[in-house]
Amino acid sequence: MVKSFYKYVFFILCGLLLLSSCNNTEPVNTISKSIHSVVDIEALDSTLVKPYDYNSVVSLEDLPVAEKKQKFIDMVLPAILVAKATLLNTQNQVRELISEDTANISYKHKAFLNNLLKKYKANNFDELLIKLNTHPNSIVLAQSAIESGWGTSRFFLEANNIFGIWSFNKNDDRIKAKSHRNGKSTYLKKYSNLSASIQDYFVTINRGPYRDFRNQRAITNNPYILVTYLLNYSELGKEYVKQLQYLIKRNNLTKYDNYQIDPKYLNKTNLIIKRKKEEFEFEFEDEINIEQKQDTIDQDTKDSEKQIEEEEVQNEEPINKLSHASTQELVSDLPDFEKINNVNEKKRQFFDFMRPKIITENNRVLLERDFIFKMQIKFDEKVEFSANEIKILEELVVRYRIKNTDLSKAKTYNNLLLHVDIIPTELALTQAALESAWGTSYFSRTVNNIYGQWCFTPGCGVVPKRRPASKTHEVAIFESVTLSVRYYLKFLNSHPLFSKLRKARLKNRKKEEEPDAYDMAGGLSAYSARGNDYISEVRSMIKTNKKYMGLE
Repeated sequence: MVKSFYKYVFFILCGLLLLSSCNNTEPVNTISKSIHSVVDIEALDSTLVKPYDYNSVVSLEDLPVAEKKQKFIDMVLPAILVAKATLLNTQNQVRELISEDTANISYKHKAFLNNLLKKYKANNFDELLIKLNTHPNSIVLAQSAIESGWGTSRFFLEANNIFGIWSFNKNDDRIKAKSHRNGKSTYLKKYSNLSASIQDYFVTINRGPYRDFRNQRAITNNPYILVTYLLNYSELGKEYVKQLQYLIKRNNLTKYDNYQIDPKYLNKTNLIIKRKKEEFEFEFEDEINIEQKQDTIDQDTKDSEKQIEEEEVQNEEPINKLSHASTQELVSDLPDFEKINNVNEKKRQFFDFMRPKIITENNRVLLERDFIFKMQIKFDEKVEFSANEIKILEELVVRYRIKNTDLSKAKTYNNLLLHVDIIPTELALTQAALESAWGTSYFSRTVNNIYGQWCFTPGCGVVPKRRPASKTHEVAIFESVTLSVRYYLKFLNSHPLFSKLRKARLKNRKKEEEPDAYDMAGGLSAYSARGNDYISEVRSMIKTNKKYMGLE
């Protein structure tokens, strides 16, 4: 037993040695310094920052407010830049290693990569690279100011712990917290310097339950938009987001987003992050495109109730073989899935084709949702809307069929947020597979109609061959599969008969969870004449096909 223990320790130590040997040159030549009084804090006199990394700090509590804030920024920003450079260096190392033939990667480099995969809870190298990204300095500064009380908290002063990160490992260097949990003592991590604290913060953000935030970092650098995806960073939720936005605006923290480590202190030239200078305003006057591209069809919202009252139409050929004028030059962008004989391979390829389109369209919805959040904040703070903001809000109210249209009422914004949200990728993929017969149905192949959508204006689509004489519906025509996805999301988010689906999603949101495909599928009884049997099939398909979706 004792021999086994020492053998285990031996292998752990060997692994650590291998990891350290992967990068024996630090990316930044930091300047370690202790602070004995505020005069020891080096002022930021240029956008090119000397990498001071303070290993002890002093209280700023007695300073005038403006001076306290500036001294805090002077202390913390260099450490933020050091931590970001270290993370970027790691990301570059990963890129270099995975670009090689995996058979030629040395044992120590494989150990290095495996350690990172575990550390960041990444399932593959693409996901790892995403998790090794960083975000604007203004966000890190705002969070550090809130969490440390502008450098006055006990855990900041005694442990260099900027963000109040807890310790659950008795082997950590740590300090005892004043609070207790279930009658037991709690502890906070203690760091050797400020950059170590910030590196741990990035690990928390990059491996924790902040997937939407990480995804948005690849889309925008706007800190006011990004912080809305940090709702579950604090128990304060939306109030925490408001605090971040207020701090960034009030203290002009975005000016620090263009600050960099002075290249003289960098050991690697590829650690300079060249970022276009951008101006972001709290009023969110920057352009947020929420206008939908004009669809081939514009379904009358009143007539759309007919679709759920009538018999489901799917996989039927139209009367005139696409004689409608708008279909004559239409070319489907669906691959020929019928040629794939292997069932599992067909599933993978179908999901691989549909997944990016669904994610892209969900991101469009999230931009609309972001805009609503910002307007709700302005409403709560009694800040006047611009004419353009009112116009966009009125369009959203109509588009999503919101009953409360009075923009002077708080309920209107809550209702908008109930409707304007994502449909889980798993659910959208499953319904796409079910409704289009894995991309092989007649209408999916000929008019890009993936979800079996109908329209009711004469001439708006293709007349199904076996449509009863008393009925008026047609199968909608889409110029692309992407537009079919867009209309599907809008249909579920706006139609009154899917209120149960939206309430299930809201329930997840209130628990600070991601919208759950299985839960939301329970609100799809109106999507098909099969009712509850349809729900059961969708749920069964979610479970059995998840391994092919490429989402894990």
